[in-house]
Amino acid sequence: MYFIEELKRIQKIHQLISCQCTGSPDELAASICVSRRDLYYILHGLKKLGAKISYSRTKKTFRYTNDFDLSMELKVSFIGEKELNVLGCGAVNATFVLDIPCNFIAWNV
Repeated sequence: MYFIEELKRIQKIHQLISCQCTGSPDELAASICVSRRDLYYILHGLKKLGAKISYSRTKKTFRYTNDFDLSMELKVSFIGEKELNVLGCGAVNATFVLDIPCNFIAWNV
């Protein structure tokens, strides 16, 4: 389930950027348990999706400079008995909605 953890990580970054409470690049990387280089790869991926991201040195936070929103939903559903025999899967019917709240807001006044 590595990809689910990656999706959660991306959603957490998005929410922290949205509320402008990321901290420095090193702090953000540490909070999501990746290296600084990996953080910039993730930010590059968000930029490829249309996000315009800048870093404010005075506020010490990343922020969106456009109206960017990211909505992710992962659905797993039953695919049918014939496909189950071929794939060897069990019957699954579930929906996972990733929703990670921004637990803190750090405003630099």
